Amino acid sequence: MTLEPNIYFELIGILMGIAVYNNTFIDLPFPLACFKVLVGEEPNLDDLRQWQPETAKSLEEMLNWDEAKMGGTMEDVLCRTFTVDVEHFGEISQRELKDGGSSIQVTKATAKEFVRLYIDF
Repeated sequence: MTLEPNIYFELIGILMGIAVYNNTFIDLPFPLACFKVLVGEEPNLDDLRQWQPETAKSLEEMLNWDEAKMGGTMEDVLCRTFTVDVEHFGEISQRELKDGGSSIQVTKATAKEFVRLYIDF
């Protein structure tokens, strides 16, 4: 949801279409993850790293979790569930990444699934 009128997004799409049609290059930074979604491919952690490097690093740490190094199990240290916090106009709401996600703890065994769902979100 945005405060911008929908016509702005339509105009940007038209401009991009005209540029492609006329074989013209325009300087329009476009994250690879967004392009992959448009062509029906699944984005991965490397794509997220280009757009949100800090988030990608955190997710990578989850995938490489070492209980001895981190001082405990993932569920005890991170207390993370299958949810994501989203901000809309200054209000933060929590969205589940899968059904019942707010009551499912992320563990070392489910970290890959969490990362995949997070990137898809």
